[in-house]
Amino acid sequence: MKITKNLKKLALLLLLATSSFPAFCGTLTGTINSILFNKDIPNTVFIQINATSTGTPACATANFRMVFDVTTPVGKALLANLIAVKLSNPSAVITLVGKNACTLWSDTEDFSYTFL
Repeated sequence: MKITKNLKKLALLLLLATSSFPAFCGTLTGTINSILFNKDIPNTVFIQINATSTGTPACATANFRMVFDVTTPVGKALLANLIAVKLSNPSAVITLVGKNACTLWSDTEDFSYTFL
């Protein structure tokens, strides 16, 4: 009995270890192409990257950009940092990671975090 239980656990472990799981959010890695403001879409900023996103949700058909709310403290800090990167080192490669949702703009994934 004990051997059968251990074999079942081992089989489950091997199944999980060799399974592939879908991505939970989009990822963009590249240089900043542009930082977009639109007066008709208040409080949002779009970041366009010279790359195509991987792992995007179905709603994110504009898979070369992400969007964030600029009214929050994090949004303000992100905007300041993105502008600084764009002006000081336009060839810097950054990675943007999304939230797996398009709540701010229907065809663009919401931004979650970034790193250089």
